[in-house]
Amino acid sequence: IDASGSRLTGDFSQLALDRTVIKSIRSGHYGQGDDTRIVLDLTAPVQLNSFL
Repeated sequence: IDASGSRLTGDFSQLALDRTVIKSIRSGHYGQGDDTRIVLDLTAPVQLNSFL
């Protein structure tokens, strides 16, 4: 998940993921430091849906 013009202030380490297909969540900043990327590591394949 890429979000341009954003800064991440939250902490994903406290989320309860044990009953989900999400194994872990990673995040970081890229570009000039004002873009955020969030990566969801999954335990199984899922069908992607996107809503704007």
